[in-house]
Amino acid sequence: MRTKTAISFGLVDVTAKPDSIFIADDKQSFVDMQQLKYDELEIRKFATLEKDYFRLDGTFELFPDDPTEHDFGLWSSSMSEGNGEFVNPVMLTIEFTELHNSLGLTFTFHEATDDYCTAMNVRWYGTSNSLLSNMDFNPGSTVYFADNAVEGYTKIIITFYSTNKPYRYLKLPQLDFGQIKLFSGRDLINANILEEIDPISSELRINTLNFTLYSEDAEFSILNPQGIFSRLQQKQPLKVYEYLDGVKKKMGTYYLDEWENEDEYNINMSTIDLVGVLDGTNFAGGTYSNVTAGFIINEIMMSANAEYEFDEGLGSKMLSGLIPVCTHREALQQVAFAIGGIVDCSRTHKIKIYPMPTVLSGHIGKDRKFEGHKLKLKPLVTGVEVTAHNYVNGEDNPRIFGVYSTSLAPGDKENILKVEEATLVSNSNALEVAQRVYDYFQMRHQNEGEILLQNEECGQIVTIDSLHNQKIKGIVEKLDIDLTGGFIAASTITGGLLE
Repeated sequence: MRTKTAISFGLVDVTAKPDSIFIADDKQSFVDMQQLKYDELEIRKFATLEKDYFRLDGTFELFPDDPTEHDFGLWSSSMSEGNGEFVNPVMLTIEFTELHNSLGLTFTFHEATDDYCTAMNVRWYGTSNSLLSNMDFNPGSTVYFADNAVEGYTKIIITFYSTNKPYRYLKLPQLDFGQIKLFSGRDLINANILEEIDPISSELRINTLNFTLYSEDAEFSILNPQGIFSRLQQKQPLKVYEYLDGVKKKMGTYYLDEWENEDEYNINMSTIDLVGVLDGTNFAGGTYSNVTAGFIINEIMMSANAEYEFDEGLGSKMLSGLIPVCTHREALQQVAFAIGGIVDCSRTHKIKIYPMPTVLSGHIGKDRKFEGHKLKLKPLVTGVEVTAHNYVNGEDNPRIFGVYSTSLAPGDKENILKVEEATLVSNSNALEVAQRVYDYFQMRHQNEGEILLQNEECGQIVTIDSLHNQKIKGIVEKLDIDLTGGFIAASTITGGLLE
């Protein structure tokens, strides 16, 4: 298997997209222009009647019956002529409520089919609709940086004149307010991703990306006042991709945490995922009485200005209790633990909250296992006691709910796990929580070792070949992935023997 790693480094105004409003008159009726506010849209290769477009090679999908359920960004309703030019140029207006600064604009056109604009004009406006800059650009690829540093703009008008192929709609699924730098191949000395989940959310694990970049360019020096380091903003995103036999695989979005110049040419960068970002911001807390978990999650994530999605079944669960003033990460952990949600943002740019899976995702055979695997037996937990918190007039009225083993063998010692600080666990859900925690700790077999990674992800249920031709069935809790060393991962899978 041939592998290659690429890291996309965004020197962007991270406040611009959340503050933006996208407007276009020449657009297909099914598009939602505000999709351009978000990163990582899932762009599919849908067949259309554009000339020489729909190839019968198995890579295209039939156009959906309800396209409004899918991601498109901007698709024009006008089609370019035989010379690639639009009779009436397509215009995109972007308005902001605040002043913004950026080094330019990065356009990502339709990469899957190599379709892009070849001539466009961009005008930046400031307060009182004053023209700050007017520039023409001629993109030559699907990802193009319009290099023009502008400060204090409140509106941008982009006019698209032509496409690189005739009889094409303009397709623009992503626009970034700044420069996107891509590092791959010899630029990357090493790169490693650590992905972890806690199946019962007793804590929310933080995924990390650590890599070493080789660059002879002085702009990567911490001491350079005009360099990249001086232009970094809080929550600057880095997107990671792995190419497996030429197929591009998203490996997640991370945020710069630490930067170290090892010497003049080697730069070490440590990054964290969105859960880690939540750990650095505070939630004001609140008291809740019989409200949905979805309501509380939305309150937390809106406060943190973080993108997320959650399982509707989990979101409809009712909760009572309180969340003290704490970090957004700690607040989200209280909710997730109370409802049985796994919190994870591996391989994506947003936080996902979903229940313990029940469907088998795949099998890891001996042909993908390296030497040195260990099979551990975790300590026996004979019972779980959960303290329910019932707040009346500000005073707590705690009550203990327990689940205990009914089949202790002679000589087995009692080992009772106590949960006392879950402040969204009340009389109504304490027994359910205790049972869930108890069930998890009965998954006592833990397989650790390196595997050749394919489609495995944390949070999946898999089987893996173990000792004496037996198999372990369990949940993937940890993947420590060597991206530049062949896509090999040190894995931790917790479960039990497959009957």
